[in-house]
Amino acid sequence: MSEETNKEAVEQQEMSPQEIKEMRKKMLNYYNEELPLLRKQEEFEKLSADINEHKVRNAVAISRYAYIMSGPAEGEGDVPEGFPVQEEAHADNPPVKKERKLKEE
Repeated sequence: MSEETNKEAVEQQEMSPQEIKEMRKKMLNYYNEELPLLRKQEEFEKLSADINEHKVRNAVAISRYAYIMSGPAEGEGDVPEGFPVQEEAHADNPPVKKERKLKEE
């Protein structure tokens, strides 16, 4: 069976210059016919991805809004992942700065 496929491969490689030109013309015609379809498909895929991205952004905005409107939780330190935590500085509670240490050589 492998001998048959090898013979077919050798036969395909032995094409005349005229046959090669015909093959190229057929390929060009095929690609020219398919390009408009592929461009439409690309446009569709991009729009679909944009729509999905907007849906995700909307869901995130809704969940953040719901979190803000729910008020403080029983354990005030519980903050779900993805929500930025900002500690407010008050006059009676100044922000604590960590002391930086330099690297010793």
